[in-house]
Amino acid sequence: MGYGSLIALNDDILWPGYTIPKHEHKDLDILGYMIDGELEHWDTCGNLSRAKPRQVQHMWCGASIWHTEKCISPAPARYLQIWLKPKQKNTTPAYYELINKSLEFSIIDVVLKSDVKVSGGILNGSYSSDQGYLYLISGDCLVNGIKLQEGDGAEITETTVIESESSHIILFENT
Repeated sequence: MGYGSLIALNDDILWPGYTIPKHEHKDLDILGYMIDGELEHWDTCGNLSRAKPRQVQHMWCGASIWHTEKCISPAPARYLQIWLKPKQKNTTPAYYELINKSLEFSIIDVVLKSDVKVSGGILNGSYSSDQGYLYLISGDCLVNGIKLQEGDGAEITETTVIESESSHIILFENT
């Protein structure tokens, strides 16, 4: 739980046909980073959308938003559910259009109400960071020479080199 603006990072699998019941969130920037399968999103702002791999959902919860997620693909949907602590609170909620994300490791082009930069994708080569939190979605990589495998995370507190030959990572760096 928690690193800087990152409150939670859940690596979730939703089985075909299963719906997460309608529930409420307040004052969170929530990202849904799709890895496999397809999800249908519904919320009380009147949005209905479908998220596929290489897409990112962005929901600003504000004063209150209720929503559901349903796996609509024949195979399980795997996605990262990311909760970020905002600078602002109690504002009008919103669901933003799906963000298409290339497989290449790069910044996720999303305007957040949180003090964090989020990058994700397949890393081929190396990347340096001075502070942040890394989560390994698939593959393996070296973090300052220490091997990480799928599902591992690492807090970055000093100059760190991440080396990979095609691992899928997500990185949160405080701004």
